[in-house]
Amino acid sequence: MSPSDDSTIRALWQAMERAWTAGDGNAFAAVFAEECDFTTVRGDSTPGRTGIARGHERLFRSAYRSSRLTTAVRGIRYLRPDLATVTAESRIVALDGAALADTHALAVVERTTASGERIWQIVTFHTMVPLGNAQLALTCALHPLVNEAAADRFAKGLHLDAVLRAFKAVEYRVQTLSGSTKIGEDLMGFVLGSTTPRLTVTRSTGGSLPSEQAGMRDLFKGAMTALRNPRAHGPHYADDPDEAQEMLILASFLMRRLDLAEVVLSAPGTASSVAAP
Repeated sequence: MSPSDDSTIRALWQAMERAWTAGDGNAFAAVFAEECDFTTVRGDSTPGRTGIARGHERLFRSAYRSSRLTTAVRGIRYLRPDLATVTAESRIVALDGAALADTHALAVVERTTASGERIWQIVTFHTMVPLGNAQLALTCALHPLVNEAAADRFAKGLHLDAVLRAFKAVEYRVQTLSGSTKIGEDLMGFVLGSTTPRLTVTRSTGGSLPSEQAGMRDLFKGAMTALRNPRAHGPHYADDPDEAQEMLILASFLMRRLDLAEVVLSAPGTASSVAAP
């Protein structure tokens, strides 16, 4: 252990800063060991340097495009001359200077031999959100029909297909409950687009009811035009996994409102709502 070891270890975080600003996932991952254990703020485990590079390439193309990273190594504790723990803080900053996220990390670094040279690499990295900036952790489960339609495809990394199947399942259920053979936006406008809709997907009463009816109609229509149609007809761009999950949550919400519609349809004294095509 020497001051030069401290400087070399700190340089790992400086290299991450430069790679982040350049939007280079491979350069970002280069400071990690080939079989590094990397845990994200959500608790997800990323498999090795290749997985770290792939995951950060997605971030640099989506949520954190054109952002920069600032880091500060707060402590280095040597367990052996060739092994140390590191505590560090990071901030992701947008182009306009706005802070996008603050994280803390606990890492284990090891001095190893690579290509005949003794170098320090990160072998374990666990990042977390500081308590004062804790993010909301969602605990809701996807609607069973969305899970049935999308889970297998999502697990295989087919995120676009998972989203498409989820919204096709929403569309099919609206057809089934309403008796209409229309599709897509036309279906949603026909079934939900009046003050006496063919399916009840609202909870409001009184003066708020017309507003919610219009809003739910537009949510269902928008799900078809903005999310289902582009994935059905192309061009087919890869969906970011995080954004795909958010779209699946929307599909789940729509399915739960269709649960409400089914309850209303089955209530005693409710006339069967079979729509003309």
